[in-house]
Amino acid sequence: MGDSGKIFFPDEEILSDAIISYYADYEPESIFIAEYSGNMAGYLTGCKDTRIYYQIWWREILPKIIKKVVLKGTLFNIKMLRFLYHSLISWIKGDFKRLDVYEKYPAHFHINIIKGYRNMGIGAMLLDYFLEYLRTGNIQGVHVVTISEKAKEFFRKNGFELIYSHNINSFNYLLKNDISLDILARVL
Repeated sequence: MGDSGKIFFPDEEILSDAIISYYADYEPESIFIAEYSGNMAGYLTGCKDTRIYYQIWWREILPKIIKKVVLKGTLFNIKMLRFLYHSLISWIKGDFKRLDVYEKYPAHFHINIIKGYRNMGIGAMLLDYFLEYLRTGNIQGVHVVTISEKAKEFFRKNGFELIYSHNINSFNYLLKNDISLDILARVL
């Protein structure tokens, strides 16, 4: 939600691997980086086919993440144990169920603008480049998943419509309230 994931996941390298590995290793042509005055200002990692992404993530990436978590001893860190416990409870309750949008909106992306560079139009520019890239590849639609209210408004301003929303409570132990998992989509 705009801050470091270190608040709930103790190892930034492993968290980064979990979030970025697919894009860097399997679809690097779908990565867009924004530079401002010689500094990295943000990035967008994208994927043209979310079904392929999940196949590779579960089969190739997750086993490597689990191995790292065990070998580095991260598994026994109190933050990690709390995260795993609350994630498991949320999974059992069905918090992570998502609407299957992949037929109509096969592409997805993750965008992150570094603090200090936000509200300068950089995110919209990255998004425009990615959407044009998808259009040239004849991709018919794109979706994004967010738990951030600010991000949801950003996507709406950029032509996305909310197509699915439900409350999740996997971060209640940190935030002290439910948050909404939202899927927004756009036809290209």
